[in-house]
Amino acid sequence: MDISEYLAGSIGKVADAKDKEFTKWDLDKDRRLTFEEFRKRGFVPSKNHKPNHKLEFKRRDRNRDQKLSLQEFMLKVPPDALKWRRMAFFRADLNEDLSLTFEEYVDRGTGRLLSPQYLFFQRDFNDDEALSEEEFLAGIKKKEQIQRAQSLFALHDYNSDGTLTFKEYRVTPYARPDLQAHFVGRDQDENNMLDVRELTLFYPPRASNWMSKSFRQFDTNNDQFLDWEEYQARDIELKRRRKLANSWSMEEWLTASILLVDGLLVLVFVFWLGKRQPKTSTKESKTFVAHS
Repeated sequence: MDISEYLAGSIGKVADAKDKEFTKWDLDKDRRLTFEEFRKRGFVPSKNHKPNHKLEFKRRDRNRDQKLSLQEFMLKVPPDALKWRRMAFFRADLNEDLSLTFEEYVDRGTGRLLSPQYLFFQRDFNDDEALSEEEFLAGIKKKEQIQRAQSLFALHDYNSDGTLTFKEYRVTPYARPDLQAHFVGRDQDENNMLDVRELTLFYPPRASNWMSKSFRQFDTNNDQFLDWEEYQARDIELKRRRKLANSWSMEEWLTASILLVDGLLVLVFVFWLGKRQPKTSTKESKTFVAHS
């Protein structure tokens, strides 16, 4: 709610008191109160404040099994905090058994990198085993990052159904896929081999055109497919080429050295001329005076 809704027609001293109260409760100072801010009533824990984790854990552990399920962890969470609460659960679940021990509950997985499967579960807010664009973009705020995420979503939505299955999501950069994940993600017919069309999946047109041209080079047995071994060999060769492209050859080093030496010689010659010129000018002036 904004300030006018909070005041609700109040005037005079009552309005002044409510305005001060509104300012105190508005923790992010955006002149609007969320439900979470309204619930906290301006309370910000001090550095010395220590929450009673044992009591909180016990209250949520309804079946007294010394673990918290996702449902127990989400008890009495305000609607506007449900997404962030769910994401916190998966981040805290270190052994990925869909429950939290007391140690995991306290630690909350700070700085932890989630597995691709758990990243997917974390964002699947409606548990339908697919990510909508809204779920895929959860937590992304900067405009340029949102635009990039939207283009990635469209690129990886192979069947254009408006959602990403785990197989489609597994290949996105957000899941930090390894080489085998890329191979499995592209293998749409699940025959453990990639044809040209599958190899170029999830790439923009410019990159896919180059990859289709190089397909024959890596298809060593000429069966119009890349198996896992050929795909691995392809990755090794591409890495070798990138390394060469980013390093100088011996010829390039030699050329650069010659240019550097030439440049230094030119600088020395210019410096020598600069030193010699004043002396010559002085001698000429003395000769001119003597003749006069």
